[in-house]
Amino acid sequence: MNNNKNQLPQEDTMTVFIKALKKVRCKYEQEGDEVYFTYHRKVFHAKLDCEEDFVIIMFLHDIHVDKEDIAKVSRLERAINGTNIICHVNTFYDENKITGNIIVGSQSTLFFITQNPNFETELGLTLNDCFTANSLVKALMKRKYNKREKPDGN
Repeated sequence: MNNNKNQLPQEDTMTVFIKALKKVRCKYEQEGDEVYFTYHRKVFHAKLDCEEDFVIIMFLHDIHVDKEDIAKVSRLERAINGTNIICHVNTFYDENKITGNIIVGSQSTLFFITQNPNFETELGLTLNDCFTANSLVKALMKRKYNKREKPDGN
């Protein structure tokens, strides 16, 4: 540990994260330890753990599946598994409690500290990877997995 009196104080996680959002040109709204922001016109949600310097970023995809359509749910599970092998972000599905449909999202946990000179780059790569995961799930959903499923993804 450096006890130099001229050392700059370490910025908190929220400050570092907001600076990174500004550098990648995001509009944001902060609500306590949560931040809602837009990146390339898409809404993201971040939950910060300022004591441990972690940021959890979540993105909901524009993919919705009827939970009663077993064939589509099965394709979705396979598509998500394939996406999770390729992408840095973790893609998942859950039930929308309001509509009852299956929704798809991606999330990633990032370590944000002042000493990391690449935090904007890491943030930008993570946000772009959410878009990659969204496209990949869609592409893999259209893939023919067995003879009972239609090749067009329906």
